Amino acid sequence: MASATALPLCNFLYVTFEDTVRMLRNISATLWQFPESQLIIVDNSKPETQMANRNAVETLQMQAKAHITYVASSVNNRFVAYNTGLKQLIHPYTLFRTDDDIFEEAALRKLLPLGEKIDVLMTKYTYDGKDRSDRTFQRPIESCIFKTEILRRCGNFQTTPSSDWKYLEKVFQTSHVAYDETIVLRKLKHGRS
Repeated sequence: MASATALPLCNFLYVTFEDTVRMLRNISATLWQFPESQLIIVDNSKPETQMANRNAVETLQMQAKAHITYVASSVNNRFVAYNTGLKQLIHPYTLFRTDDDIFEEAALRKLLPLGEKIDVLMTKYTYDGKDRSDRTFQRPIESCIFKTEILRRCGNFQTTPSSDWKYLEKVFQTSHVAYDETIVLRKLKHGRS
């Protein structure tokens, strides 16, 4: 799908909650493959964790000379965090990221830029180690690559359960959506103690 042109700039919208180590692992992996892109980190953690996360992100930002925006959120709601991040988007492509999944950013590089007629690219993903090829809006939002203009057109997320699927349904109904067998997301079972 991708052409031999220069790698396009992307927005990576991260939501994190009480997991500094994996947040830094994922951010570092993104910066390794996409050093010129923008990372937006919306932190839903407790205030004491937010302070440590902010310090760690600022250190990483200085070391990598990266474009990172850190936002401490007082509301622990992933969809509120997405809406906060959507206001910060500056590049043509947007990807959603979490602190507790694994992303194949090197594989992602090969999929960009999207074709001219593609607004959203769904990718194959794994969940709990099993391959998933769902071709519906009922999928992890992190398994999709979006042209930012599509997200702007669709507006904000609702902030109730399953709002990611409701949002994806709206996006898919109003966009040209394609599918690729490349695995970009390795989704882990959730549930933190």
